[in-house]
This record gives sequence, C-alpha cells and structure tokens, in this order.
Amino acid sequence: MKGQKTRKNSFVLYHSYAKHLKRFSDEQVGKLMRCVFHYSETGEVLELEPLLEVAFDFIKEDIDINKEKYEETCKKNKENIEKRWNKDGTRVYDPIRPYTNDTDNDNDNDNDNESDTALR
Repeated sequence: MKGQKTRKNSFVLYHSYAKHLKRFSDEQVGKLMRCVFHYSETGEVLELEPLLEVAFDFIKEDIDINKEKYEETCKKNKENIEKRWNKDGTRVYDPIRPYTNDTDNDNDNDNDNESDTALR
C-alpha cells in the first residue's frame, strides 16, 4: 500500500439540507442524491434540471470544502509520520524517554493527608 493513494470512502451531508429538500418530490431528491454521490466519488457533475442544480450547487460547495480539509489533514499527518520515520522504515527517535524517573519530584514533604509519622 506504500505509495498508493487511498480513496476516501465517505462524505458529509448536513441536517440543514433537509429544510431545503422538503420542497422537492421524493423523485427529485433521489435524482439529486444520485448526482451528489456521483460527484463525491468521481468529481463529475451529472446533468440535472435547473431547480435541482441550485440545490446541488450548495451541497457541492460543502463537499469541496470538506474534501479540501480532509486532504490538508492527510498532508499534515503524512508530514508528521515522515518526521518520525526514516526512509528505511526505522524510527528517527524513540518516543519513550529512557529516564522517565528523572522528573519524579516526589518527596517526603508533600502535602498528602497522611501523616509521615503516623506509622512509626
């Protein structure tokens, strides 16, 4: 899978679309959704009747914005992975520090509820 671009298998539909889509018949909404799915998967816009084109345009805009955000997230994640790994697949650095006890500042003068002399 290395070097192979993965295809996104989803997209977002918003509840706010419902108030606009209730003005259309079930058949029109079905045609619109078919066009939305096709566009999300292929990037191609299918032909629609003019009224449905208006509804498609605002959904298409959201799909494009979300796709751009997704691609930016993927790019950032890839850059972060490349910072952590060498080209040969070995780690650039060890994420666990070897001397974690160096930061332990526990001492007998802490403010816990137990008395240090109670068990003597």
